[in-house]
Amino acid sequence: MSDETVIASALKNFSRNSKSDDKDNNQDGSETEDGEFGMSTQFDNINTDDIESIASDTPEKIEISSTEYLKNIPLWSSTIEIVGRIEEIVASKEITFQKTGGKGTVFKFVIANDDGTRIKILSWDDEINRVIPFISIGSIIHIDGAFSKPIDSKSRCYNSGSVDIELKVESNTKINVLKRMSPREVPTLETFQYPLITIEDCEQYIQKKIRFQGWTKTNFDVVKLRTDDSFKCCGSIAVGDGYKIEIKLINFQQPFESPFSKGDHVEVTGIMKNYYGRAMIMIDSIDAVEIIDGCKMSLSLLIKSNKEIKFQNQEEFPFKKQRQV
Repeated sequence: MSDETVIASALKNFSRNSKSDDKDNNQDGSETEDGEFGMSTQFDNINTDDIESIASDTPEKIEISSTEYLKNIPLWSSTIEIVGRIEEIVASKEITFQKTGGKGTVFKFVIANDDGTRIKILSWDDEINRVIPFISIGSIIHIDGAFSKPIDSKSRCYNSGSVDIELKVESNTKINVLKRMSPREVPTLETFQYPLITIEDCEQYIQKKIRFQGWTKTNFDVVKLRTDDSFKCCGSIAVGDGYKIEIKLINFQQPFESPFSKGDHVEVTGIMKNYYGRAMIMIDSIDAVEIIDGCKMSLSLLIKSNKEIKFQNQEEFPFKKQRQV
């Protein structure tokens, strides 16, 4: 069965979402490292013991959600229904809420359509164990009864989707696997490659996952923000012709120590962002940066690499009110 936009499915498996399954499925995802959101671990949750095309005996055809639909999902609704292909998975991790000091555990994954439009799905606390058994890279799933909410201004640049909302799994949410990947369809790290782009390609890859090569210019480090006593981790790479591009990390631990040196030849895998009209790459963790070879860029060339990659179409992909001043 080919991986086409139109797929065969049956919706008879919703009963699998009962809470009685929770205790039996309390082993996946929570034991992996936090923040793994790249190629190195995105195949960890694939269950090759029971991979099959689900419900191929029905003539009913279900289409993957269109880009137009995903971009126009209404806010604050608990009845959102979508179909998409699981593209990335983030292991469960504990979160501390800044306002209350309370803690919670979140599990995240991203689904996409064939146009590359992506939307992030969140599952919290008690809902995680019943969600994880349905989630594996490449599977096509049907989600019914998710809650839609806007991406707040502070976390917008860290969101890995390409629309302005994210979805939350609630107690009423049902997930049905329409198609699992067969063993021969599971991509290897060699074949599952994100596009390697250059300066000229940046604008057409906004909100998409890409690879970019360059030389470490400003080494990665943690910066304390004066506005709210929080921290960010960032660096930059020189990318040739006098240009540089900023890299921001979503997940990092303190104390933080960069494994790279100034001038290292590296490849970065992350989401291309439009940050106030200039290019920026958002990566999940420092593991998304890899040494290519032993070549180094000279200090004089690094210092001269100060031009920003600007986007001509700033109105189409703005980050409005990223930070409240």
